Amino acid sequence: QRSETGAEAARRDEADGARGLDRVHHRLHEAQRRTLSELRSTGVIGDDAFHRVEEELDWAELNAEGMARDA
Repeated sequence: QRSETGAEAARRDEADGARGLDRVHHRLHEAQRRTLSELRSTGVIGDDAFHRVEEELDWAELNAEGMARDA
């Protein structure tokens, strides 16, 4: 069994950090969608506003996924 080099440890830490950030983004997107649905169901926003914001959330989520893949 060999010991981990500094570079290997740095890569592992970076990968762990990226996975953690992915989890945070996922929870954030879920919370935003829940809030959006609540606003619609309580009549604070209408269907048109709901769909516009939903589309923005879709794009933001796709962008975050793309950035995570590129990292």
